[in-house]
Amino acid sequence: MPRWVSPGAAGRGIGLASKSRQFAQFRRGLTGVAIFSENLSKFRRKIERMSKSVKVGQASEIPPGERKIIEVDGAWIAVFNVGGKYHAIEDVCTHDDGPVAEGELDGYEIECPRHGARFDIRDGKVLSFPAITPVRSFTAHVEGDDILIEMA
Repeated sequence: MPRWVSPGAAGRGIGLASKSRQFAQFRRGLTGVAIFSENLSKFRRKIERMSKSVKVGQASEIPPGERKIIEVDGAWIAVFNVGGKYHAIEDVCTHDDGPVAEGELDGYEIECPRHGARFDIRDGKVLSFPAITPVRSFTAHVEGDDILIEMA
Protein backbone atom coordinates (compact mmCIF):
# COMPACT_ATOMS: atom_id res chain seq x y z
CA MET A 1 0.00 0.00 0.00
CA PRO A 2 1.43 3.46 -0.91
CA ARG A 3 2.33 5.78 1.97
CA TRP A 4 0.05 8.62 0.99
CA VAL A 5 -3.14 6.54 1.27
CA SER A 6 -4.66 6.41 4.73
CA PRO A 7 -5.19 2.90 6.09
CA GLY A 8 -8.95 3.30 6.41
CA ALA A 9 -9.26 4.74 2.95
CA ALA A 10 -7.18 2.18 1.06
CA GLY A 11 -10.18 0.37 -0.29
CA ARG A 12 -11.97 3.56 -1.34
CA GLY A 13 -9.04 5.20 -3.08
CA ILE A 14 -9.16 8.33 -0.90
CA GLY A 15 -5.65 9.55 -0.22
CA LEU A 16 -4.31 12.01 2.31
CA ALA A 17 -3.70 14.52 -0.46
CA SER A 18 -7.39 14.42 -1.31
CA LYS A 19 -8.38 14.83 2.34
CA SER A 20 -5.92 17.71 2.69
CA ARG A 21 -7.52 19.45 -0.32
CA GLN A 22 -10.98 18.90 1.15
CA PHE A 23 -9.87 20.34 4.48
CA ALA A 24 -8.31 23.37 2.74
CA GLN A 25 -11.56 23.97 0.81
CA PHE A 26 -13.57 23.59 4.02
CA ARG A 27 -11.27 26.01 5.83
CA ARG A 28 -11.49 28.54 2.98
CA GLY A 29 -15.25 28.23 3.14
CA LEU A 30 -15.24 28.95 6.86
CA THR A 31 -12.97 31.92 6.31
CA GLY A 32 -15.34 33.18 3.62
CA VAL A 33 -18.27 32.89 6.01
CA ALA A 34 -16.35 34.75 8.70
CA ILE A 35 -15.37 37.51 6.27
CA PHE A 36 -18.94 37.76 4.98
CA SER A 37 -20.29 37.96 8.53
CA GLU A 38 -17.74 40.63 9.50
CA ASN A 39 -18.50 42.68 6.37
CA LEU A 40 -22.24 42.38 6.98
CA SER A 41 -21.78 43.68 10.53
CA LYS A 42 -19.69 46.61 9.25
CA PHE A 43 -22.32 47.36 6.60
CA ARG A 44 -25.13 47.37 9.20
CA ARG A 45 -23.17 49.73 11.46
CA LYS A 46 -22.50 52.02 8.51
CA ILE A 47 -26.20 52.12 7.60
CA GLU A 48 -27.09 52.95 11.20
CA ARG A 49 -24.60 55.83 11.16
CA MET A 50 -25.67 57.03 7.74
CA SER A 51 -29.40 57.26 8.27
CA LYS A 52 -31.09 58.95 11.17
CA SER A 53 -34.55 60.41 11.53
CA VAL A 54 -34.62 64.06 12.50
CA LYS A 55 -37.74 65.92 13.61
CA VAL A 56 -38.06 69.07 11.52
CA GLY A 57 -41.40 70.35 12.74
CA GLN A 58 -45.06 69.55 13.05
CA ALA A 59 -47.50 68.89 10.24
CA SER A 60 -49.82 71.57 11.62
CA GLU A 61 -47.07 74.20 11.08
CA ILE A 62 -46.94 73.77 7.30
CA PRO A 63 -50.27 74.19 5.49
CA PRO A 64 -50.69 72.70 1.98
CA GLY A 65 -48.73 74.61 -0.65
CA GLU A 66 -46.37 76.11 1.93
CA ARG A 67 -42.83 75.40 3.12
CA LYS A 68 -40.67 75.67 6.20
CA ILE A 69 -36.93 76.29 6.07
CA ILE A 70 -34.85 75.01 8.97
CA GLU A 71 -31.22 74.27 9.80
CA VAL A 72 -30.29 70.66 10.54
CA ASP A 73 -26.69 69.69 11.32
CA GLY A 74 -25.36 72.79 9.55
CA ALA A 75 -27.46 72.30 6.40
CA TRP A 76 -30.47 74.41 5.41
CA ILE A 77 -33.42 72.15 4.62
CA ALA A 78 -36.72 73.16 3.02
CA VAL A 79 -39.75 71.06 3.91
CA PHE A 80 -42.76 71.35 1.60
CA ASN A 81 -46.38 70.29 2.02
CA VAL A 82 -47.97 69.47 -1.33
CA GLY A 83 -51.45 68.05 -1.00
CA GLY A 84 -50.77 66.67 2.48
CA LYS A 85 -47.53 64.93 1.42
CA TYR A 86 -44.24 66.21 2.77
CA HIS A 87 -41.02 66.54 0.77
CA ALA A 88 -37.63 67.89 1.79
CA ILE A 89 -34.68 69.24 -0.18
CA GLU A 90 -31.52 71.08 0.70
CA ASP A 91 -32.14 74.82 0.35
CA VAL A 92 -29.17 75.44 -1.94
CA CYS A 93 -29.45 75.95 -5.70
CA THR A 94 -26.77 73.86 -7.38
CA HIS A 95 -26.28 76.57 -10.01
CA ASP A 96 -25.06 79.35 -7.72
CA ASP A 97 -25.53 78.20 -4.10
CA GLY A 98 -28.48 80.56 -3.60
CA PRO A 99 -31.56 79.80 -1.49
CA VAL A 100 -33.79 77.83 -3.86
CA ALA A 101 -36.74 77.41 -1.48
CA GLU A 102 -37.55 81.12 -1.55
CA GLY A 103 -38.73 80.71 -5.14
CA GLU A 104 -42.17 79.99 -6.58
CA LEU A 105 -43.64 76.55 -5.87
CA ASP A 106 -45.83 75.15 -8.67
CA GLY A 107 -47.04 71.66 -7.83
CA TYR A 108 -43.88 69.67 -7.20
CA GLU A 109 -41.60 72.19 -8.95
CA ILE A 110 -39.62 74.89 -7.19
CA GLU A 111 -38.04 77.71 -9.20
CA CYS A 112 -34.86 79.33 -7.95
CA PRO A 113 -35.54 83.06 -7.51
CA ARG A 114 -32.09 84.08 -8.79
CA HIS A 115 -31.77 82.56 -12.27
CA GLY A 116 -34.89 80.45 -12.79
CA ALA A 117 -33.46 76.93 -12.42
CA ARG A 118 -36.27 74.50 -11.61
CA PHE A 119 -36.12 71.39 -9.41
CA ASP A 120 -38.53 68.60 -8.48
CA ILE A 121 -39.00 68.70 -4.70
CA ARG A 122 -39.80 64.95 -4.57
CA ASP A 123 -36.32 63.83 -5.62
CA GLY A 124 -34.24 66.97 -6.25
CA LYS A 125 -34.06 66.33 -10.00
CA VAL A 126 -33.15 69.25 -12.25
CA LEU A 127 -36.04 70.29 -14.50
CA SER A 128 -34.49 73.29 -16.28
CA PHE A 129 -31.26 75.18 -16.82
CA PRO A 130 -29.07 76.89 -15.72
CA ALA A 131 -28.66 74.17 -13.05
CA ILE A 132 -27.39 70.79 -14.21
CA THR A 133 -26.85 69.03 -10.85
CA PRO A 134 -29.79 67.86 -8.72
CA VAL A 135 -30.33 69.27 -5.23
CA ARG A 136 -30.02 66.90 -2.32
CA SER A 137 -33.37 65.44 -1.31
CA PHE A 138 -34.49 63.75 1.88
CA THR A 139 -37.22 61.23 2.61
CA ALA A 140 -39.90 62.88 4.75
CA HIS A 141 -42.69 61.18 6.67
CA VAL A 142 -45.17 62.01 9.41
CA GLU A 143 -45.46 60.21 12.74
CA GLY A 144 -48.38 61.56 14.72
CA ASP A 145 -48.05 65.31 14.09
CA ASP A 146 -44.24 65.23 13.82
CA ILE A 147 -42.52 65.60 10.43
CA LEU A 148 -39.34 63.53 10.26
CA ILE A 149 -36.70 63.47 7.56
CA GLU A 150 -34.03 60.84 6.98
CA MET A 151 -30.60 62.43 7.13
CA ALA A 152 -27.75 60.58 5.46
